[in-house]
Amino acid sequence: PLWRSTLVLAGLKWRGHVELAPNTSPEIDAWLRAAGARPGDPWCAAFASMAIRAAGIECREASVHGLAAMFTEVAVPLPADLCCLLRPDGTGHVDIVTGCGREHVSVVGGNVGNAVRCGLRLRHGRRFFRVGGNGVPAALATLPILGAESR
Repeated sequence: PLWRSTLVLAGLKWRGHVELAPNTSPEIDAWLRAAGARPGDPWCAAFASMAIRAAGIECREASVHGLAAMFTEVAVPLPADLCCLLRPDGTGHVDIVTGCGREHVSVVGGNVGNAVRCGLRLRHGRRFFRVGGNGVPAALATLPILGAESR
């Protein structure tokens, strides 16, 4: 569905956006406030929440664990799913999947080296969460989108 493309593009739109000071810029502060957090807080989940809202799905969560709890965990990621590193201490990181390979996913994420960046993540050790249900055929999981490794 169109919302998946919208979610991915909402994240990619901000690629290269850099913090002006630790965990802050006018945009980052707005994403944090919209997610119920304070300016200066870690912002990867607030960034993902902003992209999810841009796709028309209500989401105002600033915690990686809270964001993961809102959606269904899946074994095979698709573009627009969430790629999460969930640590036992309640911290972690979340990115938006932009493409899928056998061993890696391509992602866009906030608070990556103090900016919004694209990159590759190993699938092993990450957990994936389906935003908005199963509206895309599973066959799309193998499409190499935006430079995802396809080995």
